[in-house]
Amino acid sequence: MNRMLDTEPTLRDLLQIYRRRKAIIYGVTAVIVVAAGVFCAFCPRRYQAIGTVNIQKQGLGDMSGLEDLMGGDSGGGGGDSGNPLEDNVEIGTQVSILQSDTLALRTIDALNLENTEDFRPHFNPFRWLSSILTPDGGEPDPPGATLENSPRRRHHALDKFADRLDVKPVTGTRIIEIDYENPDPKVAAAVVNTLTKTLADYTFQTRFDATTQASAWLNDQLGDLRKQSEDLQAKVVELERESGVYSLGTTDAQGKEQAYSGVLD
Repeated sequence: MNRMLDTEPTLRDLLQIYRRRKAIIYGVTAVIVVAAGVFCAFCPRRYQAIGTVNIQKQGLGDMSGLEDLMGGDSGGGGGDSGNPLEDNVEIGTQVSILQSDTLALRTIDALNLENTEDFRPHFNPFRWLSSILTPDGGEPDPPGATLENSPRRRHHALDKFADRLDVKPVTGTRIIEIDYENPDPKVAAAVVNTLTKTLADYTFQTRFDATTQASAWLNDQLGDLRKQSEDLQAKVVELERESGVYSLGTTDAQGKEQAYSGVLD
C-alpha cells in the first residue's frame, strides 16, 4: 500500500529538511543581516518636524482690494464664502505655492541648507552604477555662481528638499500641514518655521504688487479724466471768446446759470 502524500510533516521531517537546507537558510539569513546593516549605514536616524498654516478667507479687509475695485464679490470680509469649490481652489493654490521651487530656493538659501550634512552628496552604489551606464553630458555649473544660477546644484538641492518635504491639506478645514524630515531636529523645525514665514511674506508681496498695479491703473484713469476735463475747459473758454458770452459762475432764483454778453450789453 502506497504511503499517502498529504500526511502532515513531523518534527523529525522538519529536522531532516533543515539539515539538507541549512546552507541555504544560513546564506539567506546572512544576506538579510548584511542588507539591514547597509541600510542602517546609509539611512541615519531622521527627525520629523510638523507645522500647520491656517489659510484665512480673503475679503474686504484684505490689503489688495483689487476684486472690489474691479467690481468683484463684496460679500463680508473674513467670513465663509459658502462655496466649497472656491475654498478648495484657494487651499490647493496655497499648497502648490508651498511646494514650489521659488519658496524652496528661498528656504534653502535662508538656512544655508546646501552646506548641511543632509544636502551634501553621499556615496550611493546604485546612483554610481547609473552614472556609469548613463553618463550625463551636460555642462558643469559656472564657478562661483549662485544656487539659482547653477542648474546642477539647484536640481540636486530641490530634489533633496522635495524628497523630505510633505505638504497636505487637512480634510474639512482651512489648515495645511507641513512636514519636514532631517537628521538634525533643530534644522527640521527651522525649515518648517522658515517655510511658513516665507509663505506669509510671499502672500503679502503678491497682495502688495496687486495693490500697486491697481493704484497705477487708477492713477492712469484719473490722469486721463483730468486731461479730458482740461480739454473741455479750454473748449469752453474758446467758445466764450468767440461768442462773446461769458459764464458768471452763478445761478438766478430759478436755478439757471447767469451769463454776460458784451455784444448785447
